[in-house]
Amino acid sequence: MFSPFKCVNHTALNTSEPRIGQLLRKSNDDHLLRGASNILKPVVLVPGVGGSSLEAKLNKNLSPHWYCVKKNNWFRIWLGLSELAVQDCWFDNMNVHYDNNTGDFSNAPGVLMRPMDFGGLNGIDYLDKAFGFPISLTNVYGDMIMFFKDLGYTSTNLIGAPYDWRMPISQLEKDGWFNQFRLLIEDTYHNNNEQKVVLLCHSMGGLLSLHFLNSMTDEWRLKYLDSFVPIAAPWSGSPNALRTIISGDDFGITFMSWNKLRDFSRESGGVAQLLPTNINYEDNHVFVSNKGKDYQIAHTSDLFDSIGLFII
Repeated sequence: MFSPFKCVNHTALNTSEPRIGQLLRKSNDDHLLRGASNILKPVVLVPGVGGSSLEAKLNKNLSPHWYCVKKNNWFRIWLGLSELAVQDCWFDNMNVHYDNNTGDFSNAPGVLMRPMDFGGLNGIDYLDKAFGFPISLTNVYGDMIMFFKDLGYTSTNLIGAPYDWRMPISQLEKDGWFNQFRLLIEDTYHNNNEQKVVLLCHSMGGLLSLHFLNSMTDEWRLKYLDSFVPIAAPWSGSPNALRTIISGDDFGITFMSWNKLRDFSRESGGVAQLLPTNINYEDNHVFVSNKGKDYQIAHTSDLFDSIGLFII
């Protein structure tokens, strides 16, 4: 996958030894995370594509099958592993619609969608839980959150900023996420003795946060921002995003349908915006070869035409 939603260090999971955060705290070697008066700097975590849990509310008139639920109050739809048992129903709810006239992306008819626990950690630690216990397969920031808590972080200075990753950054800005994010950072600053905030972002979260920061004034950034730390941000796009749109993927979940995820990705502006660009790749870099023909960045439109695909 171009950005497995996981942001995990598997080398730190040996439970027979003290965890890294515990060792740093014990040795007082966590000074980089401490600011004025030796107080821990507040951290806001922004996940990558697929790394935010999403909740849905259904009030639909139509569904692909008789057994698909059409009315339901808010529930975890991404990633509710139980939903994968009825993938036709699930993808019908997850799909994104594009309006050629307005250029806007929206939910499927009769579906409301929102990121789970904005400002908390329940929407970015694990994507699914069973009876309140996290399912390890869906680990996103779970291990990193444990690391920070070992250092002494709490819900006051360790904050989550999930978002609807199905949507492109431009749509998130139109829908008000930028304003919510700004208020979250400002509140975090004020709730922590006016300590500047560290933005720690993974994958698409780095792109999203950079667009947000570029929309703010110098004065605002100087006042509220301590540092911007992107992890594995796809600054020049991701070749695997191209593969997902062309052939499909399973997001690391073996029983997810590649074809259904392919079709979903083709409509999702959030995935399409991760297609490779020529910022770092040479114009003659070959990304796809098929039936003796090579496709370079300049030929992506020809590639999509050859498979009957229209990408915004």
